Amino acid sequence: SYLHLPLDYCLLGGLVSLWNRNNGFIFLCLYALIAEHFSGKMSRLVLICAPIVSVGAGIWFGWVADLLLEPFLLLLGKK
Repeated sequence: SYLHLPLDYCLLGGLVSLWNRNNGFIFLCLYALIAEHFSGKMSRLVLICAPIVSVGAGIWFGWVADLLLEPFLLLLGKK
Protein backbone atom coordinates (compact mmCIF):
# COMPACT_ATOMS: atom_id res chain seq x y z
CA SER A 1 0.00 0.00 0.00
CA TYR A 2 1.16 3.53 -0.69
CA LEU A 3 0.15 4.97 2.66
CA HIS A 4 1.30 1.98 4.75
CA LEU A 5 0.87 2.34 8.54
CA PRO A 6 -1.27 5.51 8.79
CA LEU A 7 -3.87 3.82 6.61
CA ASP A 8 -4.37 1.22 9.34
CA TYR A 9 -5.05 3.86 11.98
CA CYS A 10 -7.19 6.10 9.79
CA LEU A 11 -10.28 3.94 10.26
CA LEU A 12 -9.82 3.99 14.03
CA GLY A 13 -9.58 7.78 13.91
CA GLY A 14 -12.81 7.84 11.94
CA LEU A 15 -14.50 5.76 14.62
CA VAL A 16 -13.30 8.14 17.33
CA SER A 17 -14.60 11.05 15.26
CA LEU A 18 -17.96 9.32 14.92
CA TRP A 19 -18.21 9.42 18.69
CA ASN A 20 -17.46 13.19 18.82
CA ARG A 21 -19.24 14.51 15.72
CA ASN A 22 -19.13 18.16 14.69
CA ASN A 23 -18.93 20.21 11.49
CA GLY A 24 -15.28 19.29 11.04
CA PHE A 25 -16.21 15.62 11.00
CA ILE A 26 -18.67 16.20 8.16
CA PHE A 27 -15.95 17.98 6.18
CA LEU A 28 -13.52 15.12 6.81
CA CYS A 29 -16.10 12.58 5.62
CA LEU A 30 -16.79 14.53 2.44
CA TYR A 31 -13.08 14.97 1.75
CA ALA A 32 -12.46 11.27 2.34
CA LEU A 33 -15.26 10.20 0.01
CA ILE A 34 -14.10 12.53 -2.76
CA ALA A 35 -10.45 11.52 -2.34
CA GLU A 36 -11.36 7.84 -2.39
CA HIS A 37 -13.49 8.26 -5.49
CA PHE A 38 -10.86 10.08 -7.52
CA SER A 39 -7.93 7.95 -6.33
CA GLY A 40 -9.87 4.90 -7.48
CA LYS A 41 -10.01 6.35 -10.99
CA MET A 42 -6.27 6.92 -11.39
CA SER A 43 -3.45 5.51 -9.28
CA ARG A 44 -1.46 8.75 -9.36
CA LEU A 45 -4.28 10.49 -7.53
CA VAL A 46 -3.66 8.44 -4.40
CA LEU A 47 -1.69 11.50 -3.25
CA ILE A 48 -4.95 13.30 -2.49
CA CYS A 49 -5.69 10.58 0.08
CA ALA A 50 -2.55 11.35 2.09
CA PRO A 51 -3.90 14.42 3.96
CA ILE A 52 -7.12 12.74 5.08
CA VAL A 53 -5.26 9.58 6.10
CA SER A 54 -2.80 11.57 8.19
CA VAL A 55 -5.65 13.52 9.82
CA GLY A 56 -7.45 10.29 10.68
CA ALA A 57 -4.31 8.73 12.11
CA GLY A 58 -3.60 11.93 14.06
CA ILE A 59 -7.08 11.88 15.58
CA TRP A 60 -6.52 8.28 16.68
CA PHE A 61 -3.09 8.93 18.20
CA GLY A 62 -4.35 12.08 19.93
CA TRP A 63 -7.24 10.17 21.47
CA VAL A 64 -4.90 7.42 22.68
CA ALA A 65 -2.48 9.99 24.12
CA ASP A 66 -5.35 11.70 25.97
CA LEU A 67 -6.46 8.35 27.32
CA LEU A 68 -2.96 7.52 28.55
CA LEU A 69 -2.11 10.95 30.00
CA GLU A 70 -5.40 11.61 31.80
CA PRO A 71 -4.59 9.53 34.94
CA PHE A 72 -1.22 11.26 35.34
CA LEU A 73 -2.80 14.69 34.93
CA LEU A 74 -5.43 13.83 37.52
CA LEU A 75 -2.64 12.93 39.96
CA LEU A 76 -1.11 16.35 39.36
CA GLY A 77 -4.37 18.07 40.24
CA LYS A 78 -5.99 18.78 36.88
CA LYS A 79 -9.75 18.32 36.93
